Amino acid sequence: MNANKGNVSRSLFLSFLQRYLVGGLQFISVVVLARLLTPEEIGIYTIGAALMSIAQMFRDFGVGQYLVQEKSLSKEKVANAFGLTILLAWSIGLLVFFGAETIARYYNEPLLSAVIHVTAFNFFVIPFGSMTTPLLKRGMAFGGLLKLGVAVALASTTTVLVLAFLGYGVMSLAWASLCGSVVGAVLGRRRGFPTAFRGSNGAGRRCRCRHSA
Repeated sequence: MNANKGNVSRSLFLSFLQRYLVGGLQFISVVVLARLLTPEEIGIYTIGAALMSIAQMFRDFGVGQYLVQEKSLSKEKVANAFGLTILLAWSIGLLVFFGAETIARYYNEPLLSAVIHVTAFNFFVIPFGSMTTPLLKRGMAFGGLLKLGVAVALASTTTVLVLAFLGYGVMSLAWASLCGSVVGAVLGRRRGFPTAFRGSNGAGRRCRCRHSA
């Protein structure tokens, strides 16, 4: 009983720690960028980010939730989920990429096209790490989630600040978004990255698995 309470407390602590560390990095990024980017540049990226957020809602299509809640999860089911994620994400990515010019003309912002083109590549990268987070949540592996979340946030923050200092303007935000996705995908696909499956009996069993279709 005490051991279970200890595990729950540790999980809650790691979850809160991840949230505040990532939030802290994002806060630092916002404060610095407010001095380096113009309101117009931030506005352009906000439009692109809003469009990406809408597209992201269709990209997952409940796959992550399925991986967390499925009673009997096997490598075959993970592989099928990965294949579905690839199909959905790449389809949406192509639509967004080739629709960038039309969207930019609609908003009368030529630079918006370049922002959307770069951020659209997130859809081609994210699926390769998309299985990791729900599987870590399923296995209550909050230590792994902490490392993954902080690594992605640190990569994004470092990229955006360096590029902004170098004068890349609004494109620094777009490239930082893509960099974070790449880091998440690389860590998620890294050989031996710990994941967890739960058997149909509800008991968790640790395994090392390389997600592949």
